[in-house]
Amino acid sequence: MTELDLARMTLVIGLVIAAFIYQRTRLVSGGLMTPAYLAIVISAGTWSDVWGWIGLTLASWIVFKLVVYFVALPKAWLLMIAIGISTLLHAVLVLSTGGKGIHETVSVGAFQLIVSGGMYLTPGLTAFDLARQGWLRTISVIVGATVVTLALTYIVKTIGTASGPLEPRIPPVSEVFTGMSLPVAMIVCVLLAEGMRIGFGWGSGGIIGAVFFVELLDWANFIVIIVLVAITAIAAHFARRILIMSPRQWFQFTMILGALIAWGGLLVGSALGIDAAKQVGAYALEPLLAVGLISTDVARFGTRRTIYGKLVVLAGVILTNELVKTGGFASWVALAGVLFAVISIYIFAFREVRQGWRVAEDLGSRHPLITS
Repeated sequence: MTELDLARMTLVIGLVIAAFIYQRTRLVSGGLMTPAYLAIVISAGTWSDVWGWIGLTLASWIVFKLVVYFVALPKAWLLMIAIGISTLLHAVLVLSTGGKGIHETVSVGAFQLIVSGGMYLTPGLTAFDLARQGWLRTISVIVGATVVTLALTYIVKTIGTASGPLEPRIPPVSEVFTGMSLPVAMIVCVLLAEGMRIGFGWGSGGIIGAVFFVELLDWANFIVIIVLVAITAIAAHFARRILIMSPRQWFQFTMILGALIAWGGLLVGSALGIDAAKQVGAYALEPLLAVGLISTDVARFGTRRTIYGKLVVLAGVILTNELVKTGGFASWVALAGVLFAVISIYIFAFREVRQGWRVAEDLGSRHPLITS
């Protein structure tokens, strides 16, 4: 057994456990990926990431509750705000510490997007569920799912290493992002991805998926991901004929299906000697998440709208990354222009929110509550 297979197994088991808990109890776990993410960093022994996650989650929850207290917004906007808060908080922390943030050196030195990217997103997702579901239920599900994931992974690891130690892997070092460009790119990526969803009803293939595409930045590698997404989409289409699920359950099912197909497809492609499959497969977790997230957006928004959103987000991330790496006054002015364009999307989308407010105000004036 290799370290790569063990990491992928931890991810898949975590996704399955979180989905199973939701299926049986209708309780969510701070985002489908959060228990798996915590299990990965705990099994790696990077405890500063765990404590940092707790601190960011608490801070994100406090800020989120303040926003919700003063402004009435639809659920889609609230989710965006929760993720945006944690992304901004972690980005500021990373930038203020010269690109390190709260990660231990072993994590940042190897530069795995999933480890660094997860810290931007999972605290916000958890804060959102804490506000909606309550602390006791949410924390219980997260802790339970994480513990079960770690236990099952440990059992598999023990069996797999009975005949010998784990084969080590050397994760690829990023040649695209730097410790300073990634946090700014993540802010733009999150805002653009959520803006496409809220403003235009377009998908983007997930935030981690978008950043991973920029990391690959090679047509042959893109084709590998696209083929795996197509296989997942076809399999999910046939599954819809025989299975009846809620929208959340379909998201969970497609996410897990995409991760499994990506894992198996990369193994087959690498065994067949396909260089692009080997390059994509060098990343442990990112391709599994990218395929799952893109597949869920294709199922939800359609292929065309997902492509539109994906192209916009990719363009924004690539441009932002290059501007930050280039530096200089002109680059920062251009970056300010990019942020203004992103904010303009929300100004455009906010029209529907204001219309909803007017409708609610009109209904309230015509049908006032009478209390004795």
